[in-house]
Order: sequence, then C-alpha cells, then structure tokens
Amino acid sequence: MFGIDSKNKIDKILVEIGVALDLTKAQYDVIESRYTAVGNHLKKDTSLLRPYSPTIMPQGSFLLGTMVKPILEDDELDVDIVCRLSGKKESWAQIDLKQEVKKQIEADDTYKQMLNKEEGKRCWRIDYAEDTKFHMDILPSIVGVNHYTLLEKTFSNLSSQDVTSLAIRITDNTLNNYKWDKNTQNWLPSNPFGYAAWFNERKKTTTQKLRLLSESIKPLPKYQAEKMPLQRAIQILKRHRDIMFGGDDDKPISIIITTLAAKSYNGELSIVDTLINILANMKSHINYEWSSVHNRSIAKIENPINTEENFADK
Repeated sequence: MFGIDSKNKIDKILVEIGVALDLTKAQYDVIESRYTAVGNHLKKDTSLLRPYSPTIMPQGSFLLGTMVKPILEDDELDVDIVCRLSGKKESWAQIDLKQEVKKQIEADDTYKQMLNKEEGKRCWRIDYAEDTKFHMDILPSIVGVNHYTLLEKTFSNLSSQDVTSLAIRITDNTLNNYKWDKNTQNWLPSNPFGYAAWFNERKKTTTQKLRLLSESIKPLPKYQAEKMPLQRAIQILKRHRDIMFGGDDDKPISIIITTLAAKSYNGELSIVDTLINILANMKSHINYEWSSVHNRSIAKIENPINTEENFADK
C-alpha cells in the first residue's frame, strides 16, 4: 500500500499527532496531585470510611495510557478513580455505600463546594476550576467475594481466579435493587483492573506489571512521553471520534474503541501498520444477538474479562 519511505513519513506524522494529543507533563502533574489529595482525604485516619480500609485507584484512560486532550471548548478531561472498600455494614444497600462516600467527600469544606450537586448513576463528581479543564469521577465500590491480594504479575501469568479476584461490586442508582438489596453478590460487577491487565498484555509490553493492591492509594502510572503503537492508535481513533461526532451523546464510547482496537492489534511495530490492521479487523469483533428488550438484534462487543457484559448495550 505504501513504500517504505512513505510509510516512515506517515508514521512520523502519526507519532507527532499522538504527542500533540497527550497531556503535557505540567497538566499531568496537576491531575496527579489532585488525585493524591482526594485519595488522602478519603482514607485519612478520621475518615468515615476508615473502618473499611479504603483503597483509591485510577481506572479508565489514565490507567491505560490512552487519554487525549479535550477538543471542544466546553469539554473537560474525565479523570476516573475507584474508592474500593474492603467491607461494609450488614445493613448497607448500594444507596448507603454511595452516601457514605459522599459524606466523606463533604467532610472537607473545599470538596463539599466542588462536589457536583447532580448525582451520577454510579459516581460522585468533583468539579475543579474552569482553567484546569478536568473533573474527577469517584466510583464507590466494594471488593468482590473472592478478593485476595496479588503480587506483581503480567496478565499471561494470571489465573482465572486471579482475574476474578480483581473484580469489584459497584453501585448503580438505575437498578431495581439499589435501595434495598444488602447482598453485594447481587450488585453490579465491574473489573477495570482485570481489563487493564488484559490491555497491557494486548499492547505487547513485557515491562509493565500488574501492581494494583500493594498501596492504599495506587499512584497514577508514570507520565509517558513515549507510548506503544496500540496506545497511540487508540488516541488517534478517539480524536477522530471527537471530530466526527462532536457533542453527539450517541458517539462511540472510549471503552468500545479501546476494546475493538486492542482485540484487533497483532503486535505491529509502527502506528501506521497498527491503524491499518485495526481498521481492517475491528468489525470482526462486533457480534450481534437478539434482545427481547429491544425486540431486535443488537450489536455486542464483549468485555474480554467478563463475556456476559456488552459494552455496546446502549
């Protein structure tokens, strides 16, 4: 398709585009300091959550290294973090767990003022000053049933039990059992950390280990000036999405782009080859199934860690 010289030139352009989409080191440092401050507040000795040993972890694009700068003037960078408790009172349903996290956020007058008054479906949102252009979504959660501590491992060395142990149970105020069900086994499961381990394996790196559970505040991954071809390709695809769909609420969500790209990636060493392969093969990872709710066939993009979860269910 391309000569070697042409391909090299195109790849250099794509690398420059990827770098331009990245946060600067200064922007990253600001977010990192805010993340650490929130984590310290949630787990401090006087915290309402302290009896349940809260662990604070990043999730989403910051954990995967695929974040991109906002493109629209009104857009903000979404920083996703997990507040994971090791247990709860027996009387707590989802609503109680979520409210306890809110109470601890509001225990600080500054965070109380910054807390978005509109409750998210699953998260609480802290809005930072307009000039910083980011907000932080805090996901209340509790450890899964089979949780245990992991040492550093790569995904290829994880057993199915290891992956399961990384799962958490989360709150969701749209579910019928949100206000009354005290049994966490009936709460919605999520596994952002198992997904991150899978993604690290897909991007073909042998240097990044799974190290999620050794600190009560898991640090953000170190700032990366250089990234793997899969990460750069995903950044470019996400920016293409932003330009093509603008503010459309139905635009493809990042987890769909990331999953299809990672499933299609085959270890290509250049960004141009990575994009060519991803675009040629993404469609093969979209299946279809009959939905009694919609009374029609709908697209299914399986979560690689939990095949029962459909990222395209919206």
